Amino acid sequence: MARHRTVEQHGVVRIRVRPGHAAALLDLSCGGAAIDTSCRVLPGATVELQLDTARGRIFTRGRIKRCAVVGVQANHVTYRAAVCFDDALTWLPASSDHATRETSCSSPPPATVCRQAWPDQR
Repeated sequence: MARHRTVEQHGVVRIRVRPGHAAALLDLSCGGAAIDTSCRVLPGATVELQLDTARGRIFTRGRIKRCAVVGVQANHVTYRAAVCFDDALTWLPASSDHATRETSCSSPPPATVCRQAWPDQR
């Protein structure tokens, strides 16, 4: 499954965890995303993400597969979370070197899509 890490690759200029919590997009694929946010998230919780692109705003729902505290300050906690989307992002461009018929964004994501390594563990 193609993974997109930069705005040039995925086109997402801003992401929020509804109802309005800012987030940083670390990694995006058709089936899920890795994000950092100050919104408290727990494994198994359902979240709705708001993805802003140059073409408009997209809302997608997903489930938190794993999360961890990655930053603590006196008045701020940062959580890193892996989100598996309920429905694949079919608008996301597929990378020609990664995409095949079995893993393209037009087909449902495989069950292992959210078992990939964290962006900082490569």
